[in-house]
Amino acid sequence: MQDKESGIKPLELIYRREKKMSLLERIERIWNENRSNIEYSLRGWLKQLPQHNRKPYKIFRCPPSLKVYTSVSKGNLNFSLRCMGQEVGEVKVEKGEVFLVLKKKHIKQNAEYFKVSDPGQGSYPWRSKDAGRFRKSFQKIPPNLLDGLQTGIPEHRIESRIIHEMLKKSRKKFQGTFRQIQPVTIGGVPLQWPLPISASSGEPKKGIGHIDILARRRFGGKVNLSLWELKAPDNYKNPLREGYIYAVTLLKILRDTPEGIYWYNVFGFKKNTTLPPQLTIEVVVAITCNQWGKMIKELTKYREEMPIDIGHDRIIFSIALYDEDSLEIDFRKNILCNS
Repeated sequence: MQDKESGIKPLELIYRREKKMSLLERIERIWNENRSNIEYSLRGWLKQLPQHNRKPYKIFRCPPSLKVYTSVSKGNLNFSLRCMGQEVGEVKVEKGEVFLVLKKKHIKQNAEYFKVSDPGQGSYPWRSKDAGRFRKSFQKIPPNLLDGLQTGIPEHRIESRIIHEMLKKSRKKFQGTFRQIQPVTIGGVPLQWPLPISASSGEPKKGIGHIDILARRRFGGKVNLSLWELKAPDNYKNPLREGYIYAVTLLKILRDTPEGIYWYNVFGFKKNTTLPPQLTIEVVVAITCNQWGKMIKELTKYREEMPIDIGHDRIIFSIALYDEDSLEIDFRKNILCNS
């Protein structure tokens, strides 16, 4: 069926109208059309967090090579056991009891990437001998194997190392090249933050998206949210637009939902009883130095689609050029205003 005046099919008309909208307008359209479902999902996620937001998870003690991460999906708080960013198992908490869960995919990947044996597919009490031996096996992995590890998702390896550096209290974090930043955690455990709008293609879509790293960073005389969009070494694909979509969605959660202040508290601003009149969210695109030219091209092509002032709030862009080996960071701040 075609439009009588233009002769253009309805789906093509919709596509053309959307292409004329700014990235901000497309995000707001998705939000408004799906508001009730989005708010329902957000309430479900938030309900899972308070009981776990009081103290570090001492029950998850592991060798230094293993880290526990959390994620929220379908209203459930999940735990992921990782080595160098690669998931090696899951952790379940049921009625106060903790279990190590190994699935078929874990067994295959653990043998391939880490050359470790495991007790086999199944669920094991965290303090059992089988679970203990499994954790200790990662202690015995030669450091040179971990240093040269190439896992299925390269971003996870770099993400794990960057979070580890952020958590350090020392001024020598990132080899002394970058400081005054801490990742947002739940009870001391990093959380892969979910969002109700996906941005993985560089276009906003209805669906679940995930922030690579959400942190708090001091700049401009105050502590602000810093949203990191990370790309693996020598890779580049829409990080400016992805980061912008997630930053706008984060602002919508804080400003346009009844639970906005509760989310702000979860993000580490626990003393606030109301939201500040002006919020600044920093989008940090973390890439290797050889991808700088591609970033400039994306910035030049799409900057007009990404207004940085939204009401009284502002989104700023920074670039973290990281060295894959040393993790030294060359930080370029506020690039939309300086380019």
